[in-house]
Amino acid sequence: MPRYCRILHEMYDMAGVYTTEQNFERAFILYLRFVGTVVEELPKHRDYQSFTPDEKDRFDRQTIHAMNTAEFLKRKIKTLYEEEAITKKSELAQLEHEKRKNGNVSTPKPPPISPPIIDRNLKSYVVCKKQSGYTLLFQRIIIPNDLPHKFLTTFESLPDTNRFAVLYGKLVRNSLIVSQAIITDGTETSLEKIDRSISVPDQDEENELLIIGCICGDLSDHSVDYFISRSLLTEIVIVVCRPGDNQTYVLHLSNLSDRKELGKPKSESQPEFKDAASGVCGHTHITEQISCTFVDLRDPTPRSTPRNS
Repeated sequence: MPRYCRILHEMYDMAGVYTTEQNFERAFILYLRFVGTVVEELPKHRDYQSFTPDEKDRFDRQTIHAMNTAEFLKRKIKTLYEEEAITKKSELAQLEHEKRKNGNVSTPKPPPISPPIIDRNLKSYVVCKKQSGYTLLFQRIIIPNDLPHKFLTTFESLPDTNRFAVLYGKLVRNSLIVSQAIITDGTETSLEKIDRSISVPDQDEENELLIIGCICGDLSDHSVDYFISRSLLTEIVIVVCRPGDNQTYVLHLSNLSDRKELGKPKSESQPEFKDAASGVCGHTHITEQISCTFVDLRDPTPRSTPRNS
């Protein structure tokens, strides 16, 4: 395994050298091989589970950089091919003009030249499947490292208040990136007013953020049941941060059955996600490279919301 990883790192470094030397085609091919190997082959290795978090994080950062650089190189190569085609066409036209000028008009016209088509699509992340066989839409969940701390800090002054927030994020190449949390009082009325998508004034965000799940202090809270009933999402990400537990749990629910809005909440004997496919999966990643933004929409008057007994 160490030799396998060393080869991958050398491939990544060599691609960077080729990019610096403006050998864009070789760099593009090496970046594609690196991404394909890390995403599809490396997780299948029997020793992959023994990787430390630092080793996995290094490969994650290298993969994201390799994908972005490969996309840039693809556009660069396409531009170079188009410029070469224009130059070649201009040279042939000049040669034809000179032949006609010299009286040699019987020379057959060369076939039209078009730039070569580049169809080297980057491979998406490996599909993570549950034991039940359902394929996940969110193949990779990226969660900011500061999400649990900010969430718990928000409720430090109100220990008896229901801890609940709706999570929004963006889907990039089947990778779900959690980026914003909207804090509500968790009541049925407040959750019905939550938008399925929100627009962010930040100029760095090109697309609107979509609702993808929630973060709570306990799964037994009524807020979680209300949210699952009203969201109508087929896949939901639930982050559980229990005060004093010093641990964060991430649940990825898929294959959620069709739900209809009811006038009253479901009983405890019929939990909303009892038929959902859920389990432990290595496609959840915690990263310090991004940060989560919190927006508090609660009533300024402090109050507590009921919990399941």
